[in-house]
Amino acid sequence: MGSPVSSVVANLVMEDIETRALETFTDPPRLWKGYVDDTFVIMKRSKLSEFLTHLNKIENSIQFTMENEKEGCLPFLDLLVKRSPSGHLLSAVYRKPTHSDRYLNFRSEQPIQHKQSIVYTLSQRAKKLSSTAQDLNSELKYAKRTLLLNGYPKWIIKNRKKQQHNRSPEFRSKIVLPYSADLGETLKRILERHCIQIQNLFQAYN
Repeated sequence: MGSPVSSVVANLVMEDIETRALETFTDPPRLWKGYVDDTFVIMKRSKLSEFLTHLNKIENSIQFTMENEKEGCLPFLDLLVKRSPSGHLLSAVYRKPTHSDRYLNFRSEQPIQHKQSIVYTLSQRAKKLSSTAQDLNSELKYAKRTLLLNGYPKWIIKNRKKQQHNRSPEFRSKIVLPYSADLGETLKRILERHCIQIQNLFQAYN
């Protein structure tokens, strides 16, 4: 919020606090990985409370909270880290309990590329975050069911591959028009044949 430099300063401050905490603790974590305001930590269970107290003494105005592993699972961002019986770490897609399963509705007045990107993104997230075939199949079924509820037809869900287009020609000019689902896609294809780029203008109404 505010000045563009705010996020840089915030990162520098947090990095300084974390560095001091890790360097001054007698038995630091084996793994410390952070993203924005979330941190994934692996360390001895017997040292968790002691380290949290130590961490919160570094800067009184910045206090950390802790979420422990439950039943061999620990969520981190949109990733669910799971401990296998052999001790290996596996992963799957994680959604917060408040997740609404609402995405851009297929019947909304938006270009088809935006809707194809949602299908592709959900598919790729399932493939990248699922460690096992069982989790992958379960996530793909969940994504399909969710997309159907958001009005997506089966043909676009089945074609999960990202649409590959030939290299666009060098446009000689550009025009800006309000987007229309009925006319926009057809007009775009016609104008591109004549090296004219069309940029959609989305209008918001209160």
